[in-house]
Amino acid sequence: MHWVFWAMVGAAVVHVAEEYLFGWIDFARGLSGRFTSRFAGGIDLAAFIVVNVLFILLCVAGALVGLDSPVFSLSIAALFLINTVMHLVPMAIVRRYSPGSVSAVFLYVPLAIYAFYVADEAGKLGALTVIGAFLLGFLWMAFPIGASFIRSARGSD
Repeated sequence: MHWVFWAMVGAAVVHVAEEYLFGWIDFARGLSGRFTSRFAGGIDLAAFIVVNVLFILLCVAGALVGLDSPVFSLSIAALFLINTVMHLVPMAIVRRYSPGSVSAVFLYVPLAIYAFYVADEAGKLGALTVIGAFLLGFLWMAFPIGASFIRSARGSD
């Protein structure tokens, strides 16, 4: 068990706090466009809390298994990188601060890169591990997005 995976849990808590305290829900709802309006329609405080509690528990699970299950633990690092892109792209498009982007850039990116480095130094980072980690990371990201679309569709019926 390496400290970087526990640091990622702390970074996740800081990130969720940044999103909540600086209004990520309102930011997401304010994005225009067909895709984002369907996505944002399924976002409310209850969904935000549930998704983020599950996310933090996922991070804890990744820290507990660490390098014993590198695909799983590194999927959290991959999720961090994917989530960073998910913050920076809309922020660049609307040219306004996206709550969560500061912790993503300054905590998520360095910790994720370091987690992959630690796995490599331990001899547990091969091409299949990286591919598996990113595929699983995309799956983790797809769950809250899919849930938001479903909630939005149910709310519009």
